[in-house]
Amino acid sequence: MGHAMTDFLPGLGRWRRLQYSGPKDLAITAGAPHPVWAAVDPADLSFRRGVSGFYARGYSEKLPDGATVLNRVGRHGLPVDYVYRLGAGEVLVHGGIDLGVYRNDPNTSARIFPQLLGWLSGQETLA
Repeated sequence: MGHAMTDFLPGLGRWRRLQYSGPKDLAITAGAPHPVWAAVDPADLSFRRGVSGFYARGYSEKLPDGATVLNRVGRHGLPVDYVYRLGAGEVLVHGGIDLGVYRNDPNTSARIFPQLLGWLSGQETLA
């Protein structure tokens, strides 16, 4: 999680600040399904406490070959969350706020953190 500014992992895309002028430029849309975001409404990610931009204010560019985009940001659907294979494992990249902050939110975004822990432990399910 956070803004990857250097290539500390092979294939890692670089984070770029999004040029935005309003909520539509920061709206989150779903990409490919993933257990961490199962049954999470992108609208609950687009606004937090009535403000847009908490989830992400940037995107990743130059994604690695074979990357799967999980969530997109803005009018142009730029990648904010993605996964890619690396060695015998998989890298999950979230280019925004710590996903743990959502755990007590009063909407579907509260599902992210426990689902992330489940995915990391190999006990994930798609709802």
